Amino acid sequence: MKNYLILLLFLTFQIVFGQSAAPLVKIGDYEISQEEYKFRFELSPRAGGSADNITQKEQFLYTLISEKLWALEAANTNLINDQYLKNYLSIIEKMYVRDALFNEEIQNKIVITKEEIEKDLTKINAELEIKFLFSENKNEIDSLYEILLKGENFDSLLTLRPEKREQQENIKVVYGQVDAEKENILFSLSENNYSIPIKENIGWVIYYLNSTSPSPLVSEMDNEKKQKAVKEVLENRKKKFLFDNYIKDLYGNQVINVDKDLFRKLLGVLTEVIFKKCASSDCDKNEKLILYESDFLKIKSYFSDKELKTNYVKFVDNPVNLNYFLDNLSFNEFRVEAVSEKLIERALNGCNREFITLELITRDAYIKNYGSGKLAQSELNLWRDNYLSQSLKNRFIDSARVSDDEAYEYFLKSKNDSSNALKLKVIELYTKDLQIVEIVLNKISEGEDFRKLAAQFSERKNAENFNYELTLKNYNDFPEIREAASSLNIGELGGPVKIGNGYSIFQLIEKENFTDIFADTFETEKENIKQKLFYEKIGSIIKRKTIELAKKYNLEVNEDLLNKVKTTEINALVYRHFGFGGRILAAPFLNMFYEWYEDYKKEISGPL
Repeated sequence: MKNYLILLLFLTFQIVFGQSAAPLVKIGDYEISQEEYKFRFELSPRAGGSADNITQKEQFLYTLISEKLWALEAANTNLINDQYLKNYLSIIEKMYVRDALFNEEIQNKIVITKEEIEKDLTKINAELEIKFLFSENKNEIDSLYEILLKGENFDSLLTLRPEKREQQENIKVVYGQVDAEKENILFSLSENNYSIPIKENIGWVIYYLNSTSPSPLVSEMDNEKKQKAVKEVLENRKKKFLFDNYIKDLYGNQVINVDKDLFRKLLGVLTEVIFKKCASSDCDKNEKLILYESDFLKIKSYFSDKELKTNYVKFVDNPVNLNYFLDNLSFNEFRVEAVSEKLIERALNGCNREFITLELITRDAYIKNYGSGKLAQSELNLWRDNYLSQSLKNRFIDSARVSDDEAYEYFLKSKNDSSNALKLKVIELYTKDLQIVEIVLNKISEGEDFRKLAAQFSERKNAENFNYELTLKNYNDFPEIREAASSLNIGELGGPVKIGNGYSIFQLIEKENFTDIFADTFETEKENIKQKLFYEKIGSIIKRKTIELAKKYNLEVNEDLLNKVKTTEINALVYRHFGFGGRILAAPFLNMFYEWYEDYKKEISGPL
């Protein structure tokens, strides 16, 4: 396996795809340009193979084509008017709109002078060791200060204070760790000297500088890197200053509340769903828990249509209903730091405040005409197509349901059929965190043992009991992994594959055929048979429909041009970060689906 670099890039970039060169694919009036293909391919992480491997490039192209075919078809259905799609795209669009405002109102106003950098360079080299006296009472802290002025030893005074328990060791402070005002006071102190009383959020503090030493964080930095680090700190401080002033002016005297009755009911529903989810997964209540889209479908079921349409956030103009607020929570993955009623309420209150603030910013951005631009529309279309494609495929699920009679017929047939089935065994690493995916892929490229990585990072419950191995014999044994792993050779890596709310990376370690004859009774085997037949049926339906759509929209693929498209060895997992907060993947995640294309080629090249 060739090494490649997986990068997590925190950046802002443009992806307005040009159409000047010959298109790679034509689907009706839609074209997939070389630029769009390269962009999507390089932003789709892969666990194995070279980024310039022609087979991988072909497989990804056919997968991308299938997404576009289904999206085009969905656009001609009532899915285009789906309320969740509208809310989903609205949430993404608002991030772009706020980002444009952020760049103009805040980012572009930040100016760092050479003199400012030179002034702070003296601070970055030092590490301070400090102690402090604390009191919630102004009179008490002034009294302590007077005692120090009279010559009392700081340590002797501190020994008698309750805050001494928090200071078994000196507190280390480096440049950029505290706010600028406090930092200037601390770095201006001489050793064995103390500050005047300083007002903090929860009381008053007198700081004492015990010693100064070279900072270990910058000991190996050259002057250029130090200047860059100082500039970053100064930029962040000015950014915060401009942001705080902007928000203060934006709110003015406005007081925006949420509906109290809906809040109380929502809090109760969230609490019930979270506790049930924790109980069903046997989670540790002291650890973080996240709610995903599937959880919010349950949450919505607790509310009537009337309640979902009721205004939850009470803006004077254009209040926001509960349904939109819940879709926003779902998109941003509602999370609690631990499973407790108090923390759930705190998290919901925090989401209320954040939503109101971001909505005010968005409305200000639209007023100032930041709501248009090719960049935002180009990126929005990627998400629109991905959502439409998947939503239309989901409509075929019911037609793939398997009845008990069908399952029984298959059971009887299997008794007299010695046909072979495929049994696979993989080492698997499952995570719900795309940043972990990035870390793992990077470590794979560096040659680290995959089983050790699974042991370190996998989140699948009890996986360690099976040495992080999955045996895929039945069709309901992780069908997404089974489908992707079946085309691998022993030792090869596959994924990441999207499974529910997470991602799976795997390595094939065994692959063998076995006789697929059911030994147990029908009732014992029924669900396994139904799962097997369901995945066969839905796979066949989606494959057949994709071929029909390719014919309907007169698919044209310039395969010679594909061979000439140069893709880099940078297999990048890229996040699009936005001003005022929020992030999404730079491009939608795709599970590979390319097998249809071979059958399509045979059909269009065969006899009429």
